[in-house]
Amino acid sequence: MNSSAKLSFLIIDTGNSRSFDEADPFRDLASSGGSDVAIILGSDMTSGLIQIAQASFVTVLVELQTECLSAHIPDNFGREGGNVIGFSRYRLGNSTLTKLVELVVQPETDDAAKAAAVAIFESAGLVPVTCRDMPGRIVDRLIRPYFNQALTALDEGLADADQLDRALTLGLGYRRGPIDLMRESGLEAHFHVTDAIYRAIGDVAYLPARRAQSAIDRRRRGEHP
Repeated sequence: MNSSAKLSFLIIDTGNSRSFDEADPFRDLASSGGSDVAIILGSDMTSGLIQIAQASFVTVLVELQTECLSAHIPDNFGREGGNVIGFSRYRLGNSTLTKLVELVVQPETDDAAKAAAVAIFESAGLVPVTCRDMPGRIVDRLIRPYFNQALTALDEGLADADQLDRALTLGLGYRRGPIDLMRESGLEAHFHVTDAIYRAIGDVAYLPARRAQSAIDRRRRGEHP
């Protein structure tokens, strides 16, 4: 695959993509055919679809939600999926999409496949960052315990929400505080991400904080979260 071919890709859309909505200009960059790279978007994909694409394309990029890439690739002790790379364009809950794309690779991922993924996203003005196939990837793995600690501190009466945010923004130079970020992104979204990571690795740092659990409980009762 030459350097120009790396930038040519076909989109297979299974619906409900979190990375690229229907109006996203990234979709306009896709080829109508004749590409060596397939990008599978959406939450309704199957392992069968990925395996077909894996046999048909030089590189296959699979959009992930909270699951690991390994959930879609047969486990042959690192010998499968060399041309399959996971990705997720980061957004904090219900907030606006960012330019960050977390690329998920396996130990046996082909260098050529990785280079193609980086080139495609960079050509669209996005910023790919590579990580291993771990629950939570990079940003959520690091930020969710911080959010949980902020919610717990609020419950314990350490300070009110505005004072907590003010202390963290002024003391650490953060642009926004954790409570402000969670107001925008949603407690339910925080619950779903932390719960998925907690179930995957069992680390209590990711056990959803009380306020996030309460938001889910209210939703289940049909009340406003």
